[in-house]
Parts: sequence; structure tokens; C-alpha cells
Amino acid sequence: MKKYMLVFLSLFFLITRSYSQSLNYKVTFEEDPGTHNMHICYDGQYYYTVNGGKSEMGKISKRMTDGTLVRSYDIKLDMRSIMYNKQNKKFYVCGFDRNLYEITDLSSGTFKLIKSELYEDDQAALALSPDGKQLYYYSNQVLKIYSFPGLDEIKQFRDLVPSVDVISGGSVVAVDNFYFYLFDGEKKMIYAFNRKTGEKVNEVEICCGNYGFSLSAANDMIFVATDGNYGTGNWYGYKLW
Repeated sequence: MKKYMLVFLSLFFLITRSYSQSLNYKVTFEEDPGTHNMHICYDGQYYYTVNGGKSEMGKISKRMTDGTLVRSYDIKLDMRSIMYNKQNKKFYVCGFDRNLYEITDLSSGTFKLIKSELYEDDQAALALSPDGKQLYYYSNQVLKIYSFPGLDEIKQFRDLVPSVDVISGGSVVAVDNFYFYLFDGEKKMIYAFNRKTGEKVNEVEICCGNYGFSLSAANDMIFVATDGNYGTGNWYGYKLW
């Protein structure tokens, strides 16, 4: 009996220890995107999410910070990321067509093309720096940084993390004031890098969220999702610092 009890206790402490080593989320909420839970940004008051998969079902959803839906706007694009530029108070999205767009009016669902085929990976989720001066693109273990709005390539980093497939995060990057982030959804691992040097400064295992497309920086947190896949998914926000 004692032997079985010792085995049980050993397994209990091993499971507890493994769970405690992964970072728990600060914010979570459900979302049914209609297609896939792709990306999230923050304008200082509300969250905005985009879906992806079918352009005819494209939408941007405005949400309160507790996840409550305020309103959804039809945007007929197959989107990969949404970016808010606090300098000019405009939203930008990139899509499966490899184009960068400015949203000209949310209510009417209108947008205009900023740059066509800026990058090669049609699954890439671009990220805009908080100061609105740099645009980040990651694919196939190569990170490229462009000036914004000029869109001239100004820097490049290579072989930052082991290669992962696109579903796990091989084409997504997030950016905040000091760092850029990459993701391995299969391992549930977020990697943080110095924006200026490309040096890895941290790696954090998270408890929830594995959809590689969804890595985003919003409201001083890093978000990832569990994809709804034409059903209800979940968003998780983490405080890494």
C-alpha cells in the first residue's frame, strides 16, 4: 500500500511541478470568429480581432477589455494580422494575398491598398512597432524589418529559433516597445528578442493557446489563441515582464 501511495505522490508532484513551470494567463475570453482566430490589437480602449480563412467572411470585431463584444464590422479580406498605429489612429491589416491595407472606415468596411506583395509568405502575420515607425515580417527563420510608412528594408535577423511549421508559428511575429516575439505553438513557447540586436533575452512556456497564427502584442501583454476552426476559440493574454 505504501509503495502505491509513494508512486501516486510522485506522479502528483511531477504533474504539479510541470504545470507550475508554465506561465498562467492574465486575461482570457471566448470568441467565435466564424472562421479562424487570427490576430488581436489594442487601441488604448478596446481590443480588435480579425479572422481569416475566407475573404467573404472577413470581419474585424471590437471588444471590451473583458472580451465582451461591442460590434463586428464586415471587412471582405482574408486577413492574417491587424495593427493599430497610435500616431495617426489608423488600423492596418495584412492578408493571404500578401498585401498591406489601411482600413479607411470600419463602419462601412472600406479599405485601401498600401502595398501589394511586399513579402513572399502568404501566411505571414505582420506586426507594427508601437511607435508606428517599423514593420516586422517573419518567415522561414528570417526576420525582416521595414521602415514605416516608407517600407524600405532596414534590418534582417536570421536563424533566431529552430524552424517550426506555419500552424505552430513559423510565419508570425509580435512587437512591443523593447522586444519582438516568436512562437512555437506545439511547445507552447514564446521567445523574446531584443529589438535592436536580435539577441534572445527570454523564453517562456505558457499554459494555454497553441495556434501559431495568433501571436500578438496588445495592451502590454502577449496574446495567443486556441483556434475555433469555424467554432468558438479562446484568447489568452500573458504578462511576460
